[in-house]
Amino acid sequence: MAWSGHKRGHEFPQRTAFEPFTWEEALTLDGAWDVGFARWIFETYHLVETNPAQQILRNGDPEIRAAATEDRSTVAIYAPYAFDLDLDLDLTGYTCVQIDLASRRIVTPEVETGPRSQVGMHRFNADVLFLATRRRD
Repeated sequence: MAWSGHKRGHEFPQRTAFEPFTWEEALTLDGAWDVGFARWIFETYHLVETNPAQQILRNGDPEIRAAATEDRSTVAIYAPYAFDLDLDLDLTGYTCVQIDLASRRIVTPEVETGPRSQVGMHRFNADVLFLATRRRD
């Protein structure tokens, strides 16, 4: 349901048996916090600069989604379940995190680096976002 600036006492076009929350009330619901958290991730990790990069995935599962900046300085991978992540990318010199999207817990994963890197299976029972950013020394 969209609130789109609804104010109490004003007519709402999709009127049902109840009057929807005002936009101020809607901003306190969990979904609004989810949007704020997503914005924080996008801004902190500069994800707006990424493009699809499925070719770095060696797992081949169509439910896993990868994106990266052109120079591969930032990599983001969405995983809907727990598994070892095999990458056709050397993560030496990267800082890596996994974010449990349900609880917003952030952990540092086990990563084996080399020409092909492997990220250890996460321990969350939820969707996870893996983020890798190249350190600038």
